[in-house]
Amino acid sequence: MARLLYRLGLGSFRKRGFVLAVWLVLLGTFGAGAATLSEPTSDTFSLPGTEAQDGFDFLDDHFPEMSADGANANVVFAAPDGQELSEPEFQDSIENVLAELAEDPDVAALQSPFEAGTVSEDQSIAYAQIKYTVQPFELNEDTRDLLDAIGGSTTAAGVQVEVGGSAMQPQPEPPLTEIIGLIVAAIVLTVALGSLVAAGLPLATGLIGVGIGVAGVTAATAWFDLASETYMLALMLGLAVAIDYALFILTRFRHERAQGHDPETAIARAVGTAGNAVVFAGAIVCVTLVALSVVGIPFLTAMALSAAATVAVAVLIAVTLLPALAGFARNHITPSRNHKTTGEASTGTAQEAPAAANAQAGLGERWGRFVTRKRLLVLVLTVPALAALAWPATDLRLGMPDGSMAAPESTERQAYELLADGFGPGVNGPLLVATDVGETADPQATAAELAEDIAALDATAAVERPVVDSNGDAALLTVIPTSGPSSEGTETLVNDIRALGETFNERSGTPLWVTGQAAMNIDISEQLGEAMVPYLLIVVGLALLLLGVVFRSVIIPVVAASGFLLTIGATFGAVVAVFQWGWLDWLLSVDETGPIISIMPIFLVGVLFGLAMDYQLFMGTRMREEYVHGADPTGAVVGGFRLGARVVTAAATIMISVFAGFIVSDEDMIKSMGFALAFGILIDAFLIRMAIIPALMSLFGRATWWIPRWLARILPDADIEGERLVHTGAHAAPVAVTARPPGPEVGGNDDQTQATRPTRTAGATTPAVSTDAVGNPAEFADRRSAASSAELAVRGRVYRSDGVAVGHAALTLLDPTGRQADTARSAEDGTFSMVAPGPDSYILVAATETLPPRALPVLVSGEPIEIDVMLSGGGGVTGTVTDALDARPLPRALVVLTGSDGRVAGSSFTDGDGVFTITQLTSGTYTLVASADNHRPRASIVTVPAHDHAAADVQLEAFGQVHGFARVAGNGRPAADARVTLLDPDGTVLDQTVTGQDGEYQFRDLPEGEYTLLATGYRPVRSVLRVSAGRKARHELRLDYPGNGTAGLDGAPG
Repeated sequence: MARLLYRLGLGSFRKRGFVLAVWLVLLGTFGAGAATLSEPTSDTFSLPGTEAQDGFDFLDDHFPEMSADGANANVVFAAPDGQELSEPEFQDSIENVLAELAEDPDVAALQSPFEAGTVSEDQSIAYAQIKYTVQPFELNEDTRDLLDAIGGSTTAAGVQVEVGGSAMQPQPEPPLTEIIGLIVAAIVLTVALGSLVAAGLPLATGLIGVGIGVAGVTAATAWFDLASETYMLALMLGLAVAIDYALFILTRFRHERAQGHDPETAIARAVGTAGNAVVFAGAIVCVTLVALSVVGIPFLTAMALSAAATVAVAVLIAVTLLPALAGFARNHITPSRNHKTTGEASTGTAQEAPAAANAQAGLGERWGRFVTRKRLLVLVLTVPALAALAWPATDLRLGMPDGSMAAPESTERQAYELLADGFGPGVNGPLLVATDVGETADPQATAAELAEDIAALDATAAVERPVVDSNGDAALLTVIPTSGPSSEGTETLVNDIRALGETFNERSGTPLWVTGQAAMNIDISEQLGEAMVPYLLIVVGLALLLLGVVFRSVIIPVVAASGFLLTIGATFGAVVAVFQWGWLDWLLSVDETGPIISIMPIFLVGVLFGLAMDYQLFMGTRMREEYVHGADPTGAVVGGFRLGARVVTAAATIMISVFAGFIVSDEDMIKSMGFALAFGILIDAFLIRMAIIPALMSLFGRATWWIPRWLARILPDADIEGERLVHTGAHAAPVAVTARPPGPEVGGNDDQTQATRPTRTAGATTPAVSTDAVGNPAEFADRRSAASSAELAVRGRVYRSDGVAVGHAALTLLDPTGRQADTARSAEDGTFSMVAPGPDSYILVAATETLPPRALPVLVSGEPIEIDVMLSGGGGVTGTVTDALDARPLPRALVVLTGSDGRVAGSSFTDGDGVFTITQLTSGTYTLVASADNHRPRASIVTVPAHDHAAADVQLEAFGQVHGFARVAGNGRPAADARVTLLDPDGTVLDQTVTGQDGEYQFRDLPEGEYTLLATGYRPVRSVLRVSAGRKARHELRLDYPGNGTAGLDGAPG
C-alpha cells in the first residue's frame, strides 16, 4: 500500500489544481444537495423486537387517537401554602391555562384534573396530562415556547404551574463549544507547527471534510429517516479526526523537508508512510462505528453509519487534498530557522545533524528514554493507579434520563417533585399494559380481572380503570408503580407483570404487552447490555486483525487492545465517581447525581476504542519504522517517541479540548458524555499509549516484533514503514561523502562510498515542474540568465564508475538549513549547471531511478565550482528460489547478501513465483544465503557486475518429518504421556517430546537419513526408520506396561 499511497500523494501534489477543484466541486455538489433535497429530520424512536415497541405498535393500531408513543406533558398545579385547589378562583385559573394549551393543533388528548380525578387527597396538588400526536423532537417551536412560558410561572390567582414530561426535552442543536474546540485546535496547531500557514492546512481540510460529510447526511434525509443527533456525532468526530489525520501527515512532511527533500518528494513520502497509518487508523474507527449496528437500535445505527462515512471522507481528504494544498503552500509550511519541530533535523550540514540531534534531544525523546529505562517503575505506578480509578465502575447503574436528573431549579425537576409529593413517585413513570381481548367472551370483564391480578403485585401502587376500544378487541390499563421510573422497583414490577402475562395468557388466551416510556427505557438498557459482548468481539477481533497487518506482530495488537481495557475501566470509574457518587460535582457543576445513561457504555467503547487505536498507530508505526530500519527494540521505542510524541500530544490535546467543551453544557447527560470522552482520551493517549505500552514493548524486547512464519504468510504486508519505497528508490535520504571542488573527487572509489553509505538509502523523485530544453526546472531559468556573476555557478558532470555519462539525473543544491537552493537535470552527456543564491556551504545531491544517490559538500565562495559526481552501485542480483525435489517455487523465502566484511548488503523476500531481486549493489563478490520454512538454508557465492544484474537461482532441500501415534499393544488405546526420543545413527539425542492424550507425537525439520525412535514411560521400545527429504514418515509405536510379556516390540509403519 505504501507505493500506492506514495503515487497518490505525488499525483495530488503535481495535479494540485485539479485535485482542489474536484474537492470544491464535491463540496458544492453536496451543499446544493443538502439545500434542495433535505427533508425534516425524523426523531421517531423505535426499538424493533422488544415488548415495549410491540406494545406501542398494538396501541397505535387500536387506540390511534391517544398516540401512545407520542410526546406527553404533565402540567402540574400547586396551591399556595395552606390552601386548596378546589376553591373556585384556583379552578378558574387552572382551566384558563389548560384552555390556552388545548388550542395547539398537535394536542391529541387533554383533560382537566378535576374531571380526570388527578387531584391529591389534600387538594394541594393537581396535574393534567397532555398527549401530543407527534414525538418530542417533532414538536414545533410555538408549542415549545408556550410550554416554556407556562412552566415555572404563577397564575394571577397565585397557583404555581410547572411542566414536565417528554415534551420538555430540548431540541438538539449544534453546540457552540465546537467553536471553542476550533480555537483551541488552531492554537495547538500553531504552537506545534510554528507556522500559521501550516496550522491552517489541517483546519482547512477538516472543515471541507466535515462540510461534505454533514451536507451528505443532510441530503440523505430525502431517502432515509435520520435523527437530528446524527449531525452532531458526524460533526464532532469528523472534525476531530480530520484535524488529527492531517496533522500526522503534515508533521511527517515537515520532517522529510528537514531531511533535505524537495516539497514534491517530501509530501509523497509523507503520504506513503504516515498516510498509510492514517488509512488503517480511519479503517479501525469506521469498523468500531459500523459495528454499532449490531445493537439493533435504528437511530444509533444511522448515527454510526453517518459518522463512519464522515471519517472515511476525512481519510480521503488527508491523502489527496492535503498534498494538493501543500503543493500550493510549498516552503511556507516548513519550520522557520528558529523553530524546530520534534523529529525534524537540526539546521546545518548533513554531517552536523546527527550530533546536533543527540545533543538536543526533545522532551518526547527524553520521556521515551525514561519509560524504557524505568519500565518496571512505570508499570508499577500506572497499572495499579488505573485499577484504582476503575474500582467505582463496579457500582455502575444504568438508566435513561427523566425529570429526577434535571437541574433542581428547572421546571421539569419541580414538576417531577410535586407529582411525587402529591401522588407518589410512580406517577412520573406510569406503565401501559395493552392486551388483546378480541377472542374473549367479555372483554371488559377480562380486562378487569387482569387489573385485579396486577393490583395484587407488591410494587403496584394503583391500576386505573381499564379502557376497551370501540371494537372490543383491545384493552388498555395504566399501572402506577410504587417507585420512580428509573428505580429497581419499577424494573421489578415490569418483569413481574410480564411473567404474570404469560400465566394470564395460558389461562384466558389473552396476550399482553407492558409498554410506556419507563418500560421502553428498561428494554433499551437490557438490549444494550446484551449487545455489548458481541459488539466487543466484533470490534476487538477486527482491530486485532488490522493491527496485526500493520505491525506484523502478535504481541503489539494484544497489548494494544488490553491497554484499552484499562482505559475504559478508568473512564467508567471516573464517570461513576463524578456523576453517580457526586465526587468533585462542585468543580464540574453537576446539579444532580443519578444513574448513567444506558447508551453511554457502548457509545464510549466504540468511540474511545477507535481513537485509542489512532494513537497506537501514530506512535507504533514510527517505532516499527525505526525497528525495520535497523534499530534495536529499545532504540525503536525511543525513536518512535522522538518522531511521534509531539504529533500524538498535539492530536490528543485537540481532541480533549473539543470534547471538554461539552462539559460546560447545562444538560447533565451532555456534560457526562463530554467528560467521559475527554477523560478517556487523556488516560489513553498519555498513560496507555505513551507510558504502559512502550514500557511493555521495552520489557518484551525482540519478542515484541515476533510473528509466526505461517501467520506472516497469511497476513498481507501493508508496508506501513515504507520499506518498499526504500528498495525502489522512492524513499531516499542524501548520503554525505568527502569531495573537494573544483577538480576530481577525493575518496570517490566504490569501496569508500560503500563504507560511508548509511543502512537506509534511497533515491529522490523529480519535481513535476515546467522545464527548459534539457529538462532543467524553468523556475530557476531567470536566475541563471540573470546571473552575470558567474562565480556563483556550480557546474559539472554526472557519470557512472565505468565512465559512462548519466543523463537526466536529478540534482538538488541544499543550503545549510536543508532548504532547496536550486535544482537541475543533467543533459544527455551528463553535464549540469546550477546557481547558488550566495556564498555559503552547500550540499549537492545527485539521484537517478536506477543508481544509489550521492551527496557532496560544496563550498561556494568567489569563483565558479567545477565538480564531477560519480554514481556507483548500479549492480544487482535476481533469481528464483525453488524446492530441490519438485522444482516448485517457494514464496516468502528470505534471500540475504553479505559482503566480504560480513555486513548485510541487501535482502529481499521472494514473490508468489519464487522470484527475488536485490538492487543498488556495488560490483564485487557476495555471499548469498537463501532460507524458507521447512527447508535447509543454503549459501552460495555470487559475483555482481558494476552495472548489470547477476543471475542466481537457488534450490533448497526440504526437511523431512516424523509423525505418528503411540498405542497400547493389545487394545490399541492411545498411550498418553510416553516420552519419545529421536536419535541419529551415532546414538546422539536430537530431540524429545511427550505424547498427548491421543498418543500423538511429531518431529519436524529433519534432514534426509536414518533415525532411531526410543519410547519410554511404558515398556521401552526402540524403532529404526528412514526419513526422506520433503516427506512425512508416519510411524506407529506399540507400547505395553511392564510385565505383560510384550515389551520391546518395534513400532510399525503407519
